[in-house]
Order: sequence, then C-alpha cells, then structure tokens
Amino acid sequence: MWNILFVIMNELLNIGLTGNIGSGKSTIAKALKIMGYPVYHSDIRARQMYYLKPVRDEIYQLLGDDAFENEQINLKKLAGIIFQDDEKLKAVNSIIHPRVAKDYRDWLMRQKASVVFQETALLFETGMQSQYDAVITVIAPGEIRLKRTMKRDTATREEVMRRLKHQMDEQKKADLADFVIVNDDKQAVLPQVLKILSVLDEQL
Repeated sequence: MWNILFVIMNELLNIGLTGNIGSGKSTIAKALKIMGYPVYHSDIRARQMYYLKPVRDEIYQLLGDDAFENEQINLKKLAGIIFQDDEKLKAVNSIIHPRVAKDYRDWLMRQKASVVFQETALLFETGMQSQYDAVITVIAPGEIRLKRTMKRDTATREEVMRRLKHQMDEQKKADLADFVIVNDDKQAVLPQVLKILSVLDEQL
C-alpha cells in the first residue's frame, strides 16, 4: 500500500495519524511534537471552530437552544444530541469538516519540515486516506479504549459506545494503514514510533 506522493511546493511527506477513540493517538501526536515534527490536531481545531460565530449560527439553525449554554455551544450537550441521531451528526460534520480541511491545507502550505503529521480520528471514515503519503493507525484493546475514554471525558460506558459505533472497526483501520502502533499498556510505543520515523526518513 506504500505510496510516496510528495507535496511538490514544500517537498514534504504528509502523514495521517489516526485511531479510534481511546487508542492513544493524541499521546503519539504529542510525542512527535516533542521530537520536533509539526503536528496538526484536527480534533482540537474542530472544537475551536465551534466558537466561531458563523459555525454557532449554523448549529443554532440546525439544533436550536438544545446544544447551547450561555449563548455558546456546549460540546457535551452537542455530543449527547448528535451521537443519537445519524442525520444530525452528518449535518454537523458537514459544517465542521470542510472548515477543518481548509484550515489544514492552509497550515500545510506554511510548513518547512520534511515530514508533517495530521492527527485525525475519522480519517478512513471520511475517505481522506488518498491525500496522505502514508497513514499510521494507533490501536489498543477495546476495553482499554473504553476505560481511557470514560476517564478522560467523564463519560458513561453507554455514551462512549454510542460514539464508537460511528467509527470504523479498529482491525479494518489497521489493515488499511501503512503503519500500526500498538498502544496496549504492555508494549512500549516509543520504539514503534522511532522505527516508523526511520522508514519515513529513508523515503526523503
């Protein structure tokens, strides 16, 4: 599946980093950032965009007061609505995803490094894999992912399960990826990351 496609203007490798909720992809992204690699955090940027007035207005037209608190979008309320209604989830994604995609393209054009990463949860689900030179998928056992997410988001098991049903099966993501990192609290992740980076360096 390996297919190197250089972004000609910057001559860089554009690498996708994904994984289901609770897999630990954000931890891998932080490690890459510490090592000096530029990382675009799609989920963080998406959350920031909910504070933009045009986005607030569109969400209000779609959902009314139910997703708001003190005239701002309450992300916990929003999640409670959209993860129980596929049509509303698609509608909200259609508001957010194009903005994140444009923001990422703008960010990418400013980069000077030889290898950059985009951390994004729904990479395969949205058919984005063709825009990368390679994709890394982070995996972890289901129960570990559940417990991590419940602790991180102070969410119930049922709430996390509702979110998971909108994500592709983890093994399928692993099969589609160019590289896989196992983050099961048993295997050290740093050697896995360094091995992938050495392979990427060989392509430059």
